[in-house]
Amino acid sequence: MTAHPCPELKQKITLLKTKQRKVQRHYLYRSLVVSMFAGGILASILSGNWQIKDRSQITIIGDRLIDSAIISNSINITYPQSIITIPSQQIESQLQSISALQAVQVTKTIFPLSVNIYLQERIPVATALSLGKVGFLDSQGVWLEPILYNHQQANFSSTAIKVVNFKPQYSSIWSEIYSLITAYPTLDVQEVHWEDGGKLSLVTSRFKVIFGADYSLLQRQFETLASFPDLATNRDLQNIAQIDLTNPDAPFLEQ
Repeated sequence: MTAHPCPELKQKITLLKTKQRKVQRHYLYRSLVVSMFAGGILASILSGNWQIKDRSQITIIGDRLIDSAIISNSINITYPQSIITIPSQQIESQLQSISALQAVQVTKTIFPLSVNIYLQERIPVATALSLGKVGFLDSQGVWLEPILYNHQQANFSSTAIKVVNFKPQYSSIWSEIYSLITAYPTLDVQEVHWEDGGKLSLVTSRFKVIFGADYSLLQRQFETLASFPDLATNRDLQNIAQIDLTNPDAPFLEQ
């Protein structure tokens, strides 16, 4: 005896098959559209419509102090070149070799067609003398060559502090000193000197301050110096030429 499905089940099976065919056609159409779109993009790329043809299609964002010619000459790109093959990481590495740049990011846009280079600069905060050379320091103690800057356009008003006898091994110490200088602006520190044996001294607008070579005392030395009365209005202290804070618990004032 042969079993036959009931009419209702037959109808459901037919509807299910019809639905499946519609879904399959939908996916087929969508795949065709995607393939055509991708093919159109590829054809556009190969035809040269998506090529970076010259320097005008390179947008540099964030260069305020560094000479723009330094940036341009450090970007090694062959023109014309498809935007797809522009080596973003290579450009980033080329620019990050410039000491005055702290961070570099390269992105690409299709509309408008452009390679975008975002720069984060190191800001010079002091003029420095080191081993017979003159340069700048940022807040972290990174040495910045003057040749990197367009001195006609750059504003170096933030480099009023002078650092004498700076050496690379003092970078972390300078970072702490600069942080303390900004924390105590009323001290009006104008110069920072390193002497033989790493001995440190500061020059303010009124006197010289001896700190010595024990850098673990820097915080206490600045606090002690900031606690002194106003020397300009205190007659007993107006003739002070130098303060020895080698021991911040026992300051020694010299006339």
